[in-house]
Amino acid sequence: MGLPRPETEIPQGTRLLDRYVVHDRFDGGGMASIYRAWDERLERVVCVKVLRTTMAEGSGSTGNTAVYRSTYTHFLKEALALSKLQHPHTLRIYDFGFYGDPALPLEERSPFHVSEFLSGGNLDTRVREGGPVGPAVAIDVVEKIAGALAEAHSHGILHRDIKPSNILFAEVSGTFVPKLADFGIARSAAPLGSGGDTMANLTLCSPRWAAPEQLANAGEGPSTDVYALGLVLHFMLVGAPLFDVPRIRDTFGPRLADDGWVSGLVRRAGLGPAVEPLLLRCLRTNPAERFPDAPSFANAARAALMHVPAPVSSRRATGPSSSPVSSSPALAPIEARVRFVETSERADLAFVGPKGESRVRLTFQPTNGRVNVKSLSGFVRREGARPSAALLVEEDSAFQLVAADQSVHLTASLSFGQRTAEGTVFLVDGQPVLVPSSRASQAVALFVADTREVVVVARK
Repeated sequence: MGLPRPETEIPQGTRLLDRYVVHDRFDGGGMASIYRAWDERLERVVCVKVLRTTMAEGSGSTGNTAVYRSTYTHFLKEALALSKLQHPHTLRIYDFGFYGDPALPLEERSPFHVSEFLSGGNLDTRVREGGPVGPAVAIDVVEKIAGALAEAHSHGILHRDIKPSNILFAEVSGTFVPKLADFGIARSAAPLGSGGDTMANLTLCSPRWAAPEQLANAGEGPSTDVYALGLVLHFMLVGAPLFDVPRIRDTFGPRLADDGWVSGLVRRAGLGPAVEPLLLRCLRTNPAERFPDAPSFANAARAALMHVPAPVSSRRATGPSSSPVSSSPALAPIEARVRFVETSERADLAFVGPKGESRVRLTFQPTNGRVNVKSLSGFVRREGARPSAALLVEEDSAFQLVAADQSVHLTASLSFGQRTAEGTVFLVDGQPVLVPSSRASQAVALFVADTREVVVVARK
C-alpha cells in the first residue's frame, strides 16, 4: 500500500456519497480533518471526518509509509468500532466512504466517515475558558463517559485516546450532553504485557493523557482508558492538565518509574482527603492496581465528590488567547450594556441566550470593508434563507445563529454605523456612540436581540 496523493481541501459544495454536501472545514489536527456538511436526504447537519496525509499532535508524519499504513488501518477501525456502539454517550456514525479520483484504487483515496454533528463544543475548551467545574458537573461527565467506555470495552474495544478535546457536547433543549468521540486509534484489547504486532505497536496516542503502558508500548486493557479518565477528572477539578509542562517528553521517565512523582503532583493540587485517594488509585503505574473498569471508577468518583463543595468562583485558566481580541480595550464605554473589543483581524464572541451559549466570529476584510460572520456553535442564516457556514456582510444586516436541528438560538443584527470626520457613529437607545478614527480604522456594532447586549468591535 502506497501513500495517497497530497492532501487537498474538499471544496465547498462537494457532494459525498450522493447525499452529503460539504459546507466548510470546521476543524483539523491530529490524524483527520473535520468538515461540516448537509445531509440532503434527512435534512440535517452532519460531520465528515477525513483521514489526513499529514498529521500533528506528536503522532509523527504520515509521509512515512509505515505510519500512514497504521493510521489508515486505525481510521478504518474507528468506523467499524463506532458502527458497533449504540451507547447514548458515544458519537453516532452514519456512513463511510472514500474521497478522491474514482479511477484510483481505494487504498490510494482518503477514507472518511460521516457522523452526527455536535454543536456544543468540547470539554477542553469549556474548562480552559471557564475554569474548574463543580463536583456535580464532574460526576455527570465521568459517569456518562464511563458508561460509553463500558459498552466499548464489552465489545473488546479500547479507546486509547481519552482526553478533554475528545469529549464533545450535544446541545439538547438548552442542556449540554457529553459524548465520547474520536475512536481513531481504538483497537481490540491485547493481554497486558503483550506488545501485539509491529504495526499496532506504533505509538499513536496523546502523550499528555496517556497511561504508562502506552508510553512504554506495552500491552493495554480497560484500565488504560480508566487512567486517562482519571486525568480528565483532575483536569475538570483543577482547570489544568496534571502533566502541564512545555516538554511533555520530560515526564515520560518519572511516569514510568513509580507512583511517587505522580502522587506528588496530585497532592499539590490540594483536592482534599476524599478526592486524592481516588485519583491516586486511578493513576497507578501498575494497571492491576487501578480500578478494574470504568463503572467502578465512576461509582467511586460519585462517592468521593458528592460531599465536596463547589468552587466559590471559577478560576480561568491562564495562557494566551486563541483570539487576537484585547481583553482591556482602550476605548472607554459610555453605556452599561455596550461592550467594546479591539482586534487586529477577528473577534470571537460568546453570548448566553434563552437556549444556552452561542458563539460567533467576526472577521474584518480590510481590502473591501466587508465582515465575515461565522457561527462557531452551529450555522448562520438570514431570516428565511437556508443555513450556511458563514455570511459575508457589507451593509447593515440581520441574521440568526441556528443549531444543528435548525432551531434558532440567537437573533442579531450587524451595523456598520455612520462614517463621519471624527470616526464611526452608532446609535444605541437613541444615543450616539462614537468610535474615533484615531482608535480604529474600521468598526461594526453587533446588536443581540435575545440579550439586549451591544458589542462594538473595532479593528485597530
